[in-house]
Amino acid sequence: DVATDASETGKPASFGVRPEDLRVADGADYLFEGEVSIVEALGEVTLLYIEGLVPGEPIVVKLPGIYDVKKGQRMRFAADRQKLHLFDATGHTYRK
Repeated sequence: DVATDASETGKPASFGVRPEDLRVADGADYLFEGEVSIVEALGEVTLLYIEGLVPGEPIVVKLPGIYDVKKGQRMRFAADRQKLHLFDATGHTYRK
């Protein structure tokens, strides 16, 4: 859990997660869903660029190995809770 000052309650915040900390969700428990716009198969990893959360700002997902996915495919992604980072409106991180 992230400890925040009571004065921060109700204020805008955003979260971030590193591309390598995301994984394909296998069920109804997922962090976000989007459409694959670009697939970069690099051999040891596959980079997916996912559209659907913020227009014009794709989310990058880094999956190990070669992953069989097509442009336009809708996918869901998850991450371990401890890998999520919470930021205030000025971009400063809330410390755990």
